[in-house]
Amino acid sequence: MSKILFCRVAYMNNYDLDIVSDVPQNGGAYVRETGDAGEKINFHDFNDGLIYGFVETRGDLKNKPYQIHIERIEAQAGESLDGVHIVFCAKDPSDNKTKVVGWYRYATIFRHQQHLVHNGCSYPYFFKDEFKNSVLISPEERNIFVPTTQADGYGMGQTNVWYADKDDERIRVFVHNVLVAMGEA
Repeated sequence: MSKILFCRVAYMNNYDLDIVSDVPQNGGAYVRETGDAGEKINFHDFNDGLIYGFVETRGDLKNKPYQIHIERIEAQAGESLDGVHIVFCAKDPSDNKTKVVGWYRYATIFRHQQHLVHNGCSYPYFFKDEFKNSVLISPEERNIFVPTTQADGYGMGQTNVWYADKDDERIRVFVHNVLVAMGEA
């Protein structure tokens, strides 16, 4: 079985921090209050050959660190795990349906938030991959609908990460179809 993680992020057209007009939508309280989103870096070219990805996770800085439970992807995982397909999903404001917006093919995923400093600013991230392994789907071609537990009884739930690790034929079929779209199946 492929190592895969689905991440719900705010909806943006480009996910490129240089495009100031690309305002995040449908991203929760932080996005509503600030008009900003950590995922604005997810498809930005930092000109170092790598791409860095962010998803908001549950936690707090004092009591419970922000983290991704990578042991759900691979039981023996340590602090990082290589070769993971990261699939970014977002609720499209035009129809309020959650859709795949892009992916990283062979990412390294970190259990704990990392930080990248660029032009004097610090950006949190959980994933990195070679830039050439990333695909951002243009808004008009975003047509892979992501199931949700609320609407479909399986899929993305309330948290922003979905491990797709339950033994369910519907999940296996959905993951297979996503891997086909990625050119990985």
